[in-house]
Amino acid sequence: MEIKEHTNLTIVGNWNLNILTPDWFIKQFPDKIKHKQPVPVEFSLGTGVIRFTIENIIIQPTSNRLDLITTIEDVNHYNTITDFAIGIVEKLPHTPISAIGHNIAYYLTTERFKYFNEDQVESFHGKYNQFIKKVVLNSQQIRHSLEFEDYILNLTYDINRKKSYIDFNFHYTVIEITKAIDYIMSFKDNISSTAEIFKELVA
Repeated sequence: MEIKEHTNLTIVGNWNLNILTPDWFIKQFPDKIKHKQPVPVEFSLGTGVIRFTIENIIIQPTSNRLDLITTIEDVNHYNTITDFAIGIVEKLPHTPISAIGHNIAYYLTTERFKYFNEDQVESFHGKYNQFIKKVVLNSQQIRHSLEFEDYILNLTYDINRKKSYIDFNFHYTVIEITKAIDYIMSFKDNISSTAEIFKELVA
C-alpha cells in the first residue's frame, strides 16, 4: 500500500489574504518554524493563487479556502499541519469558517483494468474474442458518498492507465468554532482509518 503524495487539510472560510503571509506564520508559530529566513511566494499565472512552503508544508490561501498540504508523508508533518490549522483558527477567531476537509489518497497497485471479466470475455466469439482481451480502460471515476453523524465521506476511485488511486475526502460542516477544532484534530485519526478502509476495499 502506497499513500499518494500531498495529503492535505482544507479550511473553508472568508480569509484575509493580507494576513496569511509567510511573515505572519513565522511570527505566530515561532516554536514550529525552525528556519526563520525569508520565504519565497509563488504566484499562479492562470489563477492568481499564491502559495508558499514552510517546514515542508505548502500553504495555499485564497479568499474562500485555505489549503495546508504536506510535501513529506509522515506523522511529524501531519502533526505540523494539525498544529498550523488549530493555531490559525484560534489566532483568527473572527474569520467565518464553514467547513473542514481532509483529503487522503492511496495508489492502487493493479496496473490494468479490463472492461470485462474473464467469464464475460469467453462469451465473445471470432475476431471480437481476441480484441476484447486486449481492451483496457483509458480512465474511469467511480464515486461513493457516505453520510455519518458529523461528516460526509466521499470516496473516489480514479482508474486510469498511468497510476490509479482511491481518494478519501472527509467533509465536516462547521456550525461553531469549537467543533472546527475537533474536526481538525481528527485529521491524523482519519489518515489511520483510511489505511484500514483501503485494505478492506482492495482485498
